[in-house]
Amino acid sequence: MTTHAKMVESAWEILAEAGVPGLTIENMAQSLSCTISELQHLLPSQASIILMLHDDIHRQAMQSIDKVDDSSQTHDLLFEAIMAHFDELEQHRVAVKRLWHDMLLTPSFWLEFRPHFSAACRNVLNYASVDTSGPTGSAKVFAFSAFCLTLLPVWLSDSSNDRSKIMTVVDQGLRRLGQFASYV
Repeated sequence: MTTHAKMVESAWEILAEAGVPGLTIENMAQSLSCTISELQHLLPSQASIILMLHDDIHRQAMQSIDKVDDSSQTHDLLFEAIMAHFDELEQHRVAVKRLWHDMLLTPSFWLEFRPHFSAACRNVLNYASVDTSGPTGSAKVFAFSAFCLTLLPVWLSDSSNDRSKIMTVVDQGLRRLGQFASYV
């Protein structure tokens, strides 16, 4: 059977070459030299393939960071977590650019993606010791999720070697979110 790592690698390669339209179970099976039926129970749809990529990036990013101590500022922890996600995405920049473009053309995909993305954002907020319980916590997750979605096109357009553009936007945005959170 095909390993998770091979499925992830294959999906990124197909996405970079053919975009979302080419990211099919059939193309995945061909790339992995396995049958469609072997993959269908693991990845029943195109959305499930993209969600697998999202979950894998989130898992790797969160594993790459360490919460040094409880005295770390929320802003710094969130900044570190966001940048860790972009570090993990860097090797897949071409594929992510195609994915972002193609997903903008497929609004129905967002219905499946939103719960996964919100859960990942809640996880990042919890990492930074932000209370995400109750209605107030849900508002924080919603605001943080919306903020994170605005970052992807900025990151995609940041061609600087030092990533100064995305780092500045993340820093300024987190400061604004901190002001919002103090009112909630």
